[in-house]
Amino acid sequence: MARLGLRKPAAGHDAPQLTLTARLNTSPVDSRRGVVRLHPKAIAALGIREWDAVSLTGSRTTAAVAGVAGADIPVGTILLDDVTLSNAGLREGTAVIVAPSPCTARAR
Repeated sequence: MARLGLRKPAAGHDAPQLTLTARLNTSPVDSRRGVVRLHPKAIAALGIREWDAVSLTGSRTTAAVAGVAGADIPVGTILLDDVTLSNAGLREGTAVIVAPSPCTARAR
């Protein structure tokens, strides 16, 4: 898992987190939809399933849903659209911390 950038959770956090390299996803299918694409091994290392929510931390923190990337995407890469890159305060090629994001039901 060290090759994936798996880090021990910070004090008070139980969830694993990965440090991945941000790359621009130019696919029109995912554009402006809050979808990021991860290698299947990265999804497994995070302990999540496809379409689970993840938090993304660059200079800011945002959230997205995780889809599986194509087999041609390196394990240590995450694909994000331009809006998600901007929301996390990232530029292409920079490091982003990815962690599972707990979802809770909204109280009525």
